[in-house]
Amino acid sequence: MKKILCFALSFVMALSLFACGKKTEEPADNAKPGQTVDIASIPAKDIPISETYTTATGVVVPMPEGYDKMLTLKDQSGRDNSYSKIIISAYENKSLEAAEKLHPGVDYADGWLFNIIEVTRLGYESMASMHSAGYTFFAKSTDGTRYFINHHAPNPRMTREDAENPDSVDEWKALAAWAADIQNLIIEKNEDIVAFDMDSVMNGYTYPGEHLFMTCEVENFLSEPETVVVVLSRPSIAQNAVWAAERIESYSSFSSNPEVTLVFPSTMGEYMTADEFYDEQQKTMDAGWAPQCATPEGALEMLLESPAWEYSEIGVDAFTATTERPVISN
Repeated sequence: MKKILCFALSFVMALSLFACGKKTEEPADNAKPGQTVDIASIPAKDIPISETYTTATGVVVPMPEGYDKMLTLKDQSGRDNSYSKIIISAYENKSLEAAEKLHPGVDYADGWLFNIIEVTRLGYESMASMHSAGYTFFAKSTDGTRYFINHHAPNPRMTREDAENPDSVDEWKALAAWAADIQNLIIEKNEDIVAFDMDSVMNGYTYPGEHLFMTCEVENFLSEPETVVVVLSRPSIAQNAVWAAERIESYSSFSSNPEVTLVFPSTMGEYMTADEFYDEQQKTMDAGWAPQCATPEGALEMLLESPAWEYSEIGVDAFTATTERPVISN
């Protein structure tokens, strides 16, 4: 992964691991004392979602009725860097109590349901291409300054001293169903937060202006051949707009679909949002100077010289430019 993207991902994962403890064991088919229960096989239990919890950053989280008796909530927002913070972590109390008796002083993330992580626009751009199980961008603020990640366990760990007692897991079933719907509940309750579809971002374009496709053959880190398409776009529809490298599409013989890596100035080594960076470049160009990204070739060269380019060294002249997306056959 890219250096800056790795730093961002490592920071968020470190915060999340601090909040929820060590990795859980594989889920057991039948619950045993102290083992994980696979909630995918448990029918959801209805629970009234009639209360709310407001995070330190003002996000209203719909909560189950009587949640203060069922849940432990942790606010990790004080443990943040300039663009990422965990605003709420949710744990089931019964699991925490049972864990303290079964393995006192050892944290195996018992009862952990989810973390909600809030990032700035710069944080989103730095982490947009991270590929890590359990991390989902699901919402953003209406003004585009904040983005929200749901960090969740595929199979949350319920812990009981007597997990074979059906009555002992009813509360867990209800909380697991609530946690599974937490993204929708947050969006519905907050007027200034809207749904954010990361799949649409990955399958579309970042910028609205003219697009150009630069194709070349490269070697990946395993010294295997790949076809790479760098998508260049103008950040605005103006005819004299600068150019930006917005994504890298890698086609290998192992998959029929490309691996898409979004590119932003922050992943190329600039501690600025795309709007800030390209506005600055456009002002330079409008003043009569020629920034490197004034041409498609210059924008491509910026990418090739940056930490975001992880393939073998290659020059701009190795690429073939087309105005239509090339058809790549593996």
